[in-house]
Amino acid sequence: MAQSPKQAADQWRAAHEQEILREFNSLLSIPNVASDTDNIRRNADVLTALLARRHVAAKLLTVLGANPVVYGEIKTPGARRTIVFYAHYDGQAVNPADWESKAPFTPMTKMVNGERRIYARSASDDKAAIVAQLTALDALQAAHIPFKANLRFVWEGEEEAGSTNLGAVLATPFMGRLALLGSKGWMEIRDRSHPQHSTGWDVTSVHRDEAPVNVFFPPHPAVRDNLEAFGRAVLGEAPYPVTPEEMLMNVRSFEAIQRSVESGGIEKI
Repeated sequence: MAQSPKQAADQWRAAHEQEILREFNSLLSIPNVASDTDNIRRNADVLTALLARRHVAAKLLTVLGANPVVYGEIKTPGARRTIVFYAHYDGQAVNPADWESKAPFTPMTKMVNGERRIYARSASDDKAAIVAQLTALDALQAAHIPFKANLRFVWEGEEEAGSTNLGAVLATPFMGRLALLGSKGWMEIRDRSHPQHSTGWDVTSVHRDEAPVNVFFPPHPAVRDNLEAFGRAVLGEAPYPVTPEEMLMNVRSFEAIQRSVESGGIEKI
């Protein structure tokens, strides 16, 4: 009986736990403060090699003055979807004096509530995610479980410094456009520029038997506004502007889009 992906992952982890930990500890031992460009490059080179070892077409994406983005790709014949796995290999600035071991890039294992835990800079945020992705690849490839989608890996080296160059590294000619079609009308949202440096959005809405309405929305810090709104709701100062039902409707919409891609037909929400 063929293994499920979860069964393959569980069995691989159990059988190769020490090997996984050695690879993880080795990666954690490379200092990764974003401003330490020499060690950042060491991280990037090691990660590129780890992807290549797993038969992933890997390379570094760079622009002048930016830390490299590690990019990997697996093309699956006949695939109609592409899944992108994002992570970052840089870590926050660290003061060794604040660490019990005084050595934040020397992994230390401790027992906590009966569990072994590894302590080192970036042990969770975010090198654990990278090793998890690599381990999943190992498990699926060893079990000969075929991929159903194209896979891409984007691991950046400046997330803790604000990702200021990610857009430049990944820049391609881009014009975002979203159309929503309903039984009583439709709406279209168009970016005026690349969303990394947005200059606003043009929104056209049309209700049945009514003239189109065009509205321009200037750029604004959406992430900051969302966090501030959430904070006001937590403090009881104002209700969060998005209702739980609206959140669920967003999820249902994306699920319907996915079903429509797979079925090729119209899906009801």
